[in-house]
Amino acid sequence: MLRHIFNTVTTAFLAIAIATRLGLPAPQIAMVCVFIVMQPQARQVFAKGYHRMLGTIGGALAAWAMAAMAPQSPAHFLAAVGVWVALFTAIAAFHSQLTAYSLLLTGYTPILIAIPMALNASHIATSAASRLAEVALGIVCASAVAYASSRWPGKGAPQASAPAVRPASPALPTKAASASLAGLHPAIAMAAMGTLWLATSWRGGPMATLNATVNCALVALAAQPVRASLQMTWGTLLAVAAGLALQLSYPHLPLSPYLLYAPALALGAWMTGRPESLAQGLGYSITLCMLGYPGGSLVGGNGGGAQYLYDAAGLSLSVLVQTAVCALLRPLRLPPPAPSR
Repeated sequence: MLRHIFNTVTTAFLAIAIATRLGLPAPQIAMVCVFIVMQPQARQVFAKGYHRMLGTIGGALAAWAMAAMAPQSPAHFLAAVGVWVALFTAIAAFHSQLTAYSLLLTGYTPILIAIPMALNASHIATSAASRLAEVALGIVCASAVAYASSRWPGKGAPQASAPAVRPASPALPTKAASASLAGLHPAIAMAAMGTLWLATSWRGGPMATLNATVNCALVALAAQPVRASLQMTWGTLLAVAAGLALQLSYPHLPLSPYLLYAPALALGAWMTGRPESLAQGLGYSITLCMLGYPGGSLVGGNGGGAQYLYDAAGLSLSVLVQTAVCALLRPLRLPPPAPSR
């Protein structure tokens, strides 16, 4: 476990340092990718990184195509993205493990690329290229550190797979029903949060829409979506509080803010390294990478501090909405098939 924590935090800092040096627009995305891909065994890192890159490429191409079809209509563009993620979440329900993971990424990557640019779709191509570069950098860093670590004696602790890659039940009609229900989760989240955003022009709307939709896609295939969503909610809200505290503390530190950031990230690596706290760890780590990053702008000028608070509010609202969606759809879930005699 200690090796996993050390590898994860070290790799996250390596990725963000290289991303910053290369001038990538969102270096924290490379750090997020590290926390998602990094696992105790090198072969697990290689496999997950490969499938993540495949899904990201497919989703980036889809985002570009949808932006080309609806360049001047944010509402139509969001509707197209919502249908896309719902479709691929449903398709993923027919598969398991890494195949489902790749399909989910193909489905929700357009959201990650397109939502920040929904009001200016002409820049989607640039956003897609940046996203690919940031994800690729995170995967390469994680793979390199995992390979180097595997050359040393000792084993890492086992880590559970993400909760959103479980196969549906064996019967085809049950699979179809489960797949349709899974696709409804992100569709409802996109419709609700996208409507709120476009109707009010709330500056926290893009983050709320993005996070609620992606998280609904992730938990929709879990064995217990409500439980998985509650766990992610707890982790996310903890990270929002931690991120705000870190950002307020950074200006008063006599040394590098990364010395304070590292222990907070280590907590996330510890949680993701334990099967029983994986969902909390993902919610915590991803949110902390976005809000706790020392390059954040809580105390910045030019309105940056206000946007930081809007994003924090959007993230907080999004996890409450995703849990409400899961609870709303829970009565429609089919019971597991009875064991054969």
